[in-house]
Amino acid sequence: MKRLFPILIASLLLVGCSTTSNLPEGDILYTGIKTIKVHDQEGTYAESVALGEVEAALAYAPNNSFMGSSSLRMPPPVGLWIYNSMVNKEETSGFSRWILRTFGSTPVTIAAVNPKTRTLVATNTLQNYGYFNGRVDYTLLTQKDPKKQKIRYDVYLGQPYMLDSIRYAYRGTQDSIIRANMGDTYLHTDDQFSVLNLQLEKDRINSDLRNNGYYYYRTDYIRYYADSVQIPQRVKLLVQPDQETPARANRQWYIGNISTYVRQNTSTRTKNINTGDSTALAQARQRMMAYDDSVSYAGGRISYAWQGDKQPIRLGALLKNYAIRPRELFSQEKVASATSQLSNLQTFSQIQFTFTPRDTSALCDTLDLRVDATMDKLYDVELEAGFTQKSNSQIGPNGKATLTRRNAFGRGEVLSVGLKGSYEWQTGNRVSANNSRPDSWEAALEASLTYPWIQLPFRALHRSRQPASTTLKVSIDNLKRAGYYRLLSFGAEITYNFRSNSRISHQFSPISLTYNKLMNTSARFDSITSVNPALYVSMRDQFIPAIQYVFTYDNSTNASLRRTTRFVATVKESANIISGVSVLCGSSWGQEDKEIFGTPYSQFLKVNLELINRFRLTDKSLIATRLQAGAVFTYGNSSVAPYSELLYVGGANSIRAFAVRAIGPGTYVDTEGRGTFLDQSGDFKLEANVEYRFPLVSNLYGALFVDAGNVWLLKKDDSHPGGSLSEVPFLKSIALGTGLGFRYDMEFLVLRVDFGVGIHAPYDTGKSGYYNMPDFWDSIGFHFAVGYPF
Repeated sequence: MKRLFPILIASLLLVGCSTTSNLPEGDILYTGIKTIKVHDQEGTYAESVALGEVEAALAYAPNNSFMGSSSLRMPPPVGLWIYNSMVNKEETSGFSRWILRTFGSTPVTIAAVNPKTRTLVATNTLQNYGYFNGRVDYTLLTQKDPKKQKIRYDVYLGQPYMLDSIRYAYRGTQDSIIRANMGDTYLHTDDQFSVLNLQLEKDRINSDLRNNGYYYYRTDYIRYYADSVQIPQRVKLLVQPDQETPARANRQWYIGNISTYVRQNTSTRTKNINTGDSTALAQARQRMMAYDDSVSYAGGRISYAWQGDKQPIRLGALLKNYAIRPRELFSQEKVASATSQLSNLQTFSQIQFTFTPRDTSALCDTLDLRVDATMDKLYDVELEAGFTQKSNSQIGPNGKATLTRRNAFGRGEVLSVGLKGSYEWQTGNRVSANNSRPDSWEAALEASLTYPWIQLPFRALHRSRQPASTTLKVSIDNLKRAGYYRLLSFGAEITYNFRSNSRISHQFSPISLTYNKLMNTSARFDSITSVNPALYVSMRDQFIPAIQYVFTYDNSTNASLRRTTRFVATVKESANIISGVSVLCGSSWGQEDKEIFGTPYSQFLKVNLELINRFRLTDKSLIATRLQAGAVFTYGNSSVAPYSELLYVGGANSIRAFAVRAIGPGTYVDTEGRGTFLDQSGDFKLEANVEYRFPLVSNLYGALFVDAGNVWLLKKDDSHPGGSLSEVPFLKSIALGTGLGFRYDMEFLVLRVDFGVGIHAPYDTGKSGYYNMPDFWDSIGFHFAVGYPF
């Protein structure tokens, strides 16, 4: 360690911080792309996709690149300094070689970048997107140091060729299938010619035919013939099958017998065979396993290779998840559905489908199916840990441990037990004077059992082409909020999840019972609730017997759509059935504080609607919008909804110029410091967000956003002056904020930083005019989060 710093310093000074002194003879150091200038731009979406591909072909990061950028570099170039000072030394110690290998950076040269080849690739890319007359040129720009050069690229687009007409030359059943699904075609008259769309259309035709029995059909059997001569800048397109398509590919195939082979794991005993390590021989080993037990049924058989007395999974659990049936036409879509449903069991680590013609005759049209399934490990342990900083100046660690038992009862059920906890301590001055330990903590235990089907009280529904499940869950949660209260919560619910299709999903909870018990309230909390009795009613001991339904429409998985939509509608009601029974027994509907088991129950109807649209402007930029509205209506047995059901705004995924629960309801402001985050919720919520997302450098993206909204009370409350919808002008009570942010997209994870700036606060700040923030710097909200806000 004593030699480390002298060696580093000496190495940097020996060559006067040179970055080119030891370049190979005749090589020039590449210092990045100066610019990519695009000529003849029209600003269309098809053009942006083409230019995105062209820029990817031209991109090459220089030494000490900034986040992989081809043009931005981070000074100083320490890696090059170390390389040039140490690479040609005749005598180097092991430590010096380690320094060179670890911290040195091999120079990126113009020869390594090879701009000539890159321009040829980029020119071909332009032609793939209809720019048949387009080209890409390059110019080498020598820097002050003649051994350094930048590259300037010029992209000449010219006029793109457009599709003039599209004709399909198929016959018989194939023609009927293709025309029946023309609404999904990727080729349209007057669209820009694109090889990408040609390939997507091939995939669509192939998929439609394979879903209707043509098992052996392939995209290679589809041919395009294009005429770009007859009409200037226009392409006539003919789509037809290859004349040499094999006969079996033009024949519809039916499903024959289905044989399923289930083995315990990869170490289950096998028959002795002499094999190597090739994939083919590994598959042969699997097929020659000793499947000692088998069960036959109409149209098939299931065999087991299992060390034990019990079958690993019951026959019915497999059959109900097979979307494929004997004597049906082969369908790739049904194969995918069966694979998805078997995977949804969370029981198998590997599933393989193999289709084999029943015989080799020219008239054979039957495929026998073999399914090889390997059981997954029965137990799984998952550990999570994190660190949280909240808007109420509390920070601390949190963690969760979950033990999962797969295939719990032999039918694909999943039994899970989880324990989570968190501990937070106060970092600001919000410490209760009469509480010497201002620490918050939470401990919760949850157990759930999930069936991979819809389990009704007296019947199980299995026949579904889409994944479905039933979850039974119980939980207990012990929560302490520093200086305020401790809340004990018990929960139990039954939830059904199922899909109508790939875009529409449903979640229905016919039973969701929660019991909250408020304990150990502080003097400070009591002083808040004495002024605001509605807060106490929302947090008091109570039952919440609820029914909830969630409808979701989401087409964002369709990558070909330039505009995608996600719509979520949630409806939740509590105790209406119980109150109805109570009325039949002689109670009044409007009578409050009726009880079950000696505790009041909450009665309300809650509706929440969320609409998210994404409008893709270019291949890498888009505008995302969200409109959210929600309301909680209390009646009958309740005048105030439970605290957990009340609505609020602010924070990293809401109005980013304001902290969570820092505004609302309406124009109300906590002038007496009674508790803010406890006291600022409402019965009605309206929120709108607009965000423009655009590329900056490599995987770093920027965002500009505007957020607006608030929460209000539906009933006037003297403890919240200005809090109800009827008390103040609606527009005046809308909070408005703007700001900018950065997103680093790692493909599997998005890290986000947002800086929100308040424009209009809904409450009186002492300043007149629409911009009423008292201090610019105090109006800035900083948020670090994972994932996009919407």
